[in-house]
Amino acid sequence: MDDILKKMNEIPFQGNIVPHSWYDYIKDSRGKPDLIAIVLLSDIVYWYRPHIIRDETSGRILGLQKKFAADKLQRSYGSFAKQFGLSKFQVRRALRYLESTGVISLTLRNIVLESGLRLSNVLYIGIHPDALMEITRITKITK
Repeated sequence: MDDILKKMNEIPFQGNIVPHSWYDYIKDSRGKPDLIAIVLLSDIVYWYRPHIIRDETSGRILGLQKKFAADKLQRSYGSFAKQFGLSKFQVRRALRYLESTGVISLTLRNIVLESGLRLSNVLYIGIHPDALMEITRITKITK
């Protein structure tokens, strides 16, 4: 077994993490875990987790940095759909459900690009850490 643990430790896992408690809180209309909403929330949380800036010599944390440029995460329904092999309808439904729980907020904005091109209804996604903390509870393991 130690061999397996050593090999597992060498695999460079990265990306999204899904806390087990989300399966208890994020449910569809039938009371089953809403896997699409869970996957989308996991990706949104990844983008909101900060990049940690450390001092190279001491390893001390110097600060935190966002992974995106705007004040909120800018993603489209289509980009999520393409990334996860979903339809835009599935993405829109799941994001609206997450918004109804209070974990995220959805805002449509009209923006002007540096080129002068005007875009309407660009989706921005906010996150509410307190609500996220509530559904990401850690359960004690008992023997």
